[in-house]
Amino acid sequence: MSLTDPRPNIISGLLSAAYVNASFVRRPRHTPAGCAVPATYSQHPEYISTQGPLENTVADYLTMIYQQRVPQIVMLCR
Repeated sequence: MSLTDPRPNIISGLLSAAYVNASFVRRPRHTPAGCAVPATYSQHPEYISTQGPLENTVADYLTMIYQQRVPQIVMLCR
C-alpha cells in the first residue's frame, strides 16, 4: 500500500474537516506469465483499509462508509 495513495475524504457539513485514517487498496494486475504488477491510480479501488473507529470518531467513520458506498465491512479483532 503506497503512502501517496489518495485517501477517502469526508465531504459533508460539519464533518468536512474530519480525518479518518484510511487508504484505498487496489488489487495488483498480473502479466500473462503470472507476475504481479503494481496497480495504477486509474484502477478503481476495491477496498478501504482502516482501523475500527474510536468512540469519538464513530460518526466520521460511518460517514466515510456511507459516502464511499462500502458494501461490506470486515473487522479483525482480538
